Formats: sequence, C-alpha cells, structure tokens
Amino acid sequence: MSVAHDPHYGPWTTELEPVPTLVVCELQDGRYVERTVAEAGRTTLVEKPFPLEVDPAALVSPRT
Repeated sequence: MSVAHDPHYGPWTTELEPVPTLVVCELQDGRYVERTVAEAGRTTLVEKPFPLEVDPAALVSPRT
C-alpha cells in the first residue's frame, strides 16, 4: 500500500492556544479535510486508522 493513497495518512496537528487541541485530517477528493477535533478536558475517540481515545490535555505539560 502506498502512503500517498492512504486516506488516513493525513496530518494530525496540535494547537496549544486557547486550549490544547488535536485536529485529525483525512484525505477526501484529493484534499485534506478535518475529521475530528479533540479539545483538552474531553476524551475523544479517533476511529481511523485505528481506535484511539485521547485527551489533548494529557499531551502537554502543565504550565507553571
């Protein structure tokens, strides 16, 4: 399988402001579109390419 043709091999990006957020994108019609947006403090299920429950707050260190 070629990575270039796998619709689930898309960018996963994180934003830290205003709250830690994970954005999962998927290839659709030759463009990446947002499929899941997970915000800190809430566990979100990402189902593709494999099941993963994530709370973006757990991905960052607390600020001091």
